[in-house]
Amino acid sequence: MNFFKTHKINKYYKLKNNKKWILIFVIILLLILIITSLIITSLISKNQVNNKSTLSQNLFSQSLSEKNLENSENFKNYLVGPEYIFQNPVKESMSALTDDYFSSVVFIGDSVTSGIQLYKTAKEAVVISKTGLNINNIINNNIIYNNQEMTVLEAIKQSGRKNIYIMIGSNGIGWLDDDEMISLYIDWLKELRNQIPDSVIYVQSVLPITKTLSDINSKKSDALTNEKIEIYNNKLLKSCVENKFYYLDISEKFKDENNALPEDASPVDGMHINASYYNIWLDYIKSHVIK
Repeated sequence: MNFFKTHKINKYYKLKNNKKWILIFVIILLLILIITSLIITSLISKNQVNNKSTLSQNLFSQSLSEKNLENSENFKNYLVGPEYIFQNPVKESMSALTDDYFSSVVFIGDSVTSGIQLYKTAKEAVVISKTGLNINNIINNNIIYNNQEMTVLEAIKQSGRKNIYIMIGSNGIGWLDDDEMISLYIDWLKELRNQIPDSVIYVQSVLPITKTLSDINSKKSDALTNEKIEIYNNKLLKSCVENKFYYLDISEKFKDENNALPEDASPVDGMHINASYYNIWLDYIKSHVIK
């Protein structure tokens, strides 16, 4: 009887001792889980701090890169965004601008450009032009602007206009070398962009002449013809693409079935257009703008 009682007591204490060890094991396990959780939380927090630091550094570097780009002479051409690709003439805009746009415009060119002022088709625009103007004398000769003698570049700067439209070539295509002329043209445009970095520069194609005039000139080796104009315009487009200048193919609106200027556009000399065709020119500009 005492044996069974003693056995029962031993069994009780053994069971009680086992529960004690189980409780200790559970406590240790909980401590391990808590410590592990704290370590993981600490590592995650540290990683987030590192990521934020890296992000801040990247944003700072990006800010510096953008600042450097902004200070570069080509900033305005990059500013138009990744959607603009310099490989074609400027495309037609979704909507055309009004005549108010010309209050920000300056036109540069020869006697063909002078007609914009003569016919008052863009009253708000500034026109800087000279009969016989070509790439040689635009660099080397002065003009009269605001009753003062200065270079064309100085006149453009003094105008304060940021949208610059240039048409140069008619006085030279017939007798000057295209490649040399365009090389000088691009160098001058780069200097213009460098001196007025916030400007938007549009290089316009040279307008065709009438078939009558072109046929007459084709008998002379040093005269302007539509074939020569076409070759020049294609080379000019290529150079504009390579150097990131906006190219406006104005000539496409001035070609008839013979790829020549319509006879009624210039009944006098086959080259200088009348008032109605200047309106076509300006309408084209208003509907082909980089925004």
